[in-house]
Amino acid sequence: SDAAQRSEEWILGVAQRTVAVCLLSLAAVLQEQFLTREPGIPFMLQQCWMGTGALVTSLAANLLLHGEMPSWRMLRGFDDWRVVCLLVFYVANGLTAGLMVKRLGALAKALCVPIYLGGCYGYAVLSGSATLACGALAAWALCTGLIVAYVMTKVFPRKS
Repeated sequence: SDAAQRSEEWILGVAQRTVAVCLLSLAAVLQEQFLTREPGIPFMLQQCWMGTGALVTSLAANLLLHGEMPSWRMLRGFDDWRVVCLLVFYVANGLTAGLMVKRLGALAKALCVPIYLGGCYGYAVLSGSATLACGALAAWALCTGLIVAYVMTKVFPRKS
């Protein structure tokens, strides 16, 4: 029936999201270990190693999903300035996130995500592509407040 199919799709979606969050968390921990284990290795060299691994993984996934794929199809869209702009910001985001993990740790990077997403949401509201929802604003404010409280406990620890 239609309800059973929707239920199966919902369960599959939750399972996929759970696996994605687990893999992302594992990647964050491994990235922190990689970036902090050998402090003598230059940061940009570490980023090149991770970028090469990501490129090989992406190419392998493309081959597995689509079979043999001509290389020109992977370059489609780069004649549009918006794609190039997106790529530049994506690389800048990756470099700054890696630097943050190397200097402050994966936890500090993870704590910045809700604040960053709140900024994106605010921009979407201001540009008219999203509407302001009180529930979303309250959740963001609570999350940001908890992050600030956590940071304050680290900055000003209790003396016992």
